[in-house]
Amino acid sequence: GDLAPALASFQRSADMATGLSERRRALHNAAVAAATAGQMVLYQSILGQIRVAGGAEEGEVEGGGGEAAASLELDHALKLAAKMKPEAEVELQDFIAAHPSHPRMPEAEIARAELALLDTPYRVRDAATALQSAGQVKDLNPALRERIDYITVWLREAEESLRGVVDAGLAFLKAWPASSRIDQVRMRVGNAYYRLQDLPNARTQFELLATEQPSSSYAEAALFFAGKAAMELGTPEGLQSAIDI
Repeated sequence: GDLAPALASFQRSADMATGLSERRRALHNAAVAAATAGQMVLYQSILGQIRVAGGAEEGEVEGGGGEAAASLELDHALKLAAKMKPEAEVELQDFIAAHPSHPRMPEAEIARAELALLDTPYRVRDAATALQSAGQVKDLNPALRERIDYITVWLREAEESLRGVVDAGLAFLKAWPASSRIDQVRMRVGNAYYRLQDLPNARTQFELLATEQPSSSYAEAALFFAGKAAMELGTPEGLQSAIDI
C-alpha cells in the first residue's frame, strides 16, 4: 500500500531488466501502482513504454508489448467498472474498438453487459448486444461462458420476461450444476414460477434450494416462499405442507 516507493522500485527493476519479458513485468507492476496512486499521466507514459518493449520471447503467454499494454488497459477499465465509475464504459468501449481480436475482448463485453443491467433504467438492448458479442467467441473460457449464462438470467428479468427467466435459469442449472451461483439462480427461477402462478414448480425450486444449499443466505426466504406456494394450492395436503415447511 506504500505506492510511491513501490512505483520507484518497479521502474528501477524495468531499467535494470536483462530481458524483454522481465522488463514488461516490471513495467506492468509500475503501471498498476501509478494507476492506483491516481498518477494517470505517468500511467499512460508507462503504457507507451510497454508497447515499445518489443515482441514476445520464447515461451511467453503474452503476445508482445502491444498486447500486454492492451491487457493492462482492460484491467484498469475493469477496476473502474467494479467501482461503478462513469468513465468505465467509455474505457471498455475504447478497448473493444481498438482491440476487437484481443483474447480478453469477451471480458470487456461482459463487463459492459453488467454495467447496462446495473444502470437506471436498465439498458436491455446494450446488455443483450454485449452478451451476444462475448458469446460468439470460439473456445470461450468456461468461467466466462458460465458468467454469460448467469447474466442472461438477469437480462431476462430486466426484460420482464418471466418465462425467459425460467428458461434461462433452468438452462443454467443444467449446464453448471457445481456453480457457486446455483442458489441465486434457483431463487430467481422459483420466484418466476411463483409469479406465473405455477405453484408446484415454484415450491419444488424453493425446496431444492433450501435442501441442497442450506447455508445459503437465500435458504430461509426459499423455505418461506415454499410454504406460501404450498398454502396457495388451496388443498388440505398443501395447507398441511405449508405448516410443516
